[in-house]
Amino acid sequence: MISLRLFPLLVGFGASLGLWRIYRSTAERDALRAVLGGLITLAGALLGGRAGYILLHGSYYAGHPDQVARFWQGGLNAYGALAGGVFFAALGALLLRRGVSATLDHMSLLLMPLGAAAWLGLWAEGVAYGSVPEPGSFGWLLSPDAAGVMQSRFPLQLVAALSLVVILYLVERLTRGRKPGYRFALSGFFFSLHLAVLTWFRADPVPVWRGIRSDLLFALALAASFALIGGFVRAAGPKLDKIGGGGVSPDNDIPLIRATQEENMIDLTVDTDLVRSKLTTFIREEVAKARYTRLVVGLSGGLDSTLACYLAVDALGAENVLGVRMPYRTSSAESMEHAQLVIDALGIPSLTIPITDMVEPLFTRFPEMDELRKGNIMARERMIVLFDQSAAFKGLVLGTGNKTEYLLGYTTLYGDSANALNPLGDLYKIQVRQLSRALGVPKVIITKPPSADLWVGQTDEGELGFTYADVDQVLHLLVDQRVSPEECVEKGFAREFVRAVIDRVRKSQFKRVLPPIAKLDASENNYDFLNLSEWGG
Repeated sequence: MISLRLFPLLVGFGASLGLWRIYRSTAERDALRAVLGGLITLAGALLGGRAGYILLHGSYYAGHPDQVARFWQGGLNAYGALAGGVFFAALGALLLRRGVSATLDHMSLLLMPLGAAAWLGLWAEGVAYGSVPEPGSFGWLLSPDAAGVMQSRFPLQLVAALSLVVILYLVERLTRGRKPGYRFALSGFFFSLHLAVLTWFRADPVPVWRGIRSDLLFALALAASFALIGGFVRAAGPKLDKIGGGGVSPDNDIPLIRATQEENMIDLTVDTDLVRSKLTTFIREEVAKARYTRLVVGLSGGLDSTLACYLAVDALGAENVLGVRMPYRTSSAESMEHAQLVIDALGIPSLTIPITDMVEPLFTRFPEMDELRKGNIMARERMIVLFDQSAAFKGLVLGTGNKTEYLLGYTTLYGDSANALNPLGDLYKIQVRQLSRALGVPKVIITKPPSADLWVGQTDEGELGFTYADVDQVLHLLVDQRVSPEECVEKGFAREFVRAVIDRVRKSQFKRVLPPIAKLDASENNYDFLNLSEWGG
């Protein structure tokens, strides 16, 4: 059994570090709610770990029932802890009214520090130890066994702790910006696979089943379970995220539905040479009309801002385009890297202006602020920065929103929708990708899941609840071809999907027009200034 020495101290430290990671990565709900979710998850891991250990050593506890509750005297099972943590994390999402898959992603940040700390604790307590070396071998460390006998052994626990940190760090990097639930599924899969591999190097005795170590069977079963969960997330990620009431806005209730008849899909490809010529000409003419020669572009590392920047350089030259990166403390490192990739590829001047210190005083002032409000504030703060740099650089602010976003209202009013001119506003998202390929935008930016990067794990399609490929089709039918909703349904789209898209377009109309002005006389202040053109200039 594990005695009350270094193991609980190290595990406590790992748990605290995990909660700190959750706190630092939180930009969706307030930090206290996220930490509360972490505490619920840790409670589940403790109960599950104890239950798993008791089941594994059932014969002992059958004769010593008074020892069942005394977990502080030793006895926790990693597989039960993982299962209990997952179950309680999902339960916590329901209680806290957060998206289940996004919450599980968030709670997976506990795995790295907690798992590594547990392995270090096992080394200190003489549990899960490696084999005794062969004569003449090297690279072994003095370690205790369960009886406290010190002996030179293979440093299994230290190797396990280090390799687990590396593996889970890579998983976190690879799953940034992916569909909610992917990070959780992949983290659990590789954590379980890691445990399975390590069983081949363990020398400590454990219960066996038909000659096979029970811990190996448990680890493989968990790995298979997480692989199945990953497949389920791939098919129903956004639906899963709605179970806990987690959403971005009251309108975030559109089901993830694809067209059921692939033969009815419309070809939305464009003549990229013609479109490129028109858009670069548009940029040159509009900048000249305003009597400017330069542009300022907010570079998020995403596809839209990248394409807008490429078009701007094509139209005006690299020296006349300023790229501005504006990260928040939880912004993906990948987003910063991709923005730098664009800066380096085009050779434009650039600035990096963090917005964390600008927005967090307001977040602190209103601790109940949810992810939607925080995201809107960050979008508007970034536009404040861009318009300030517009004055400093003496260049117009270039818009980067596409037609799909504008029609769905997937913009922040006076945030990312604020600009002096926009070359992408009549291109659907699928056409943005096509034109980006033609202009030589780096493939890594074209293929990654679209994300505004407003909070950890946020993706456009996960937030909207449907794919751009499908909604572009419906919008083209409804807006460009003036097809009736019934005809859209006849072409294979679910009725609920079409109705939800129409509702979004109607509700967001106020974002696409200038604010109405109360009329007191017959003049039109939007247009009557045109008679001043006779003064020339």
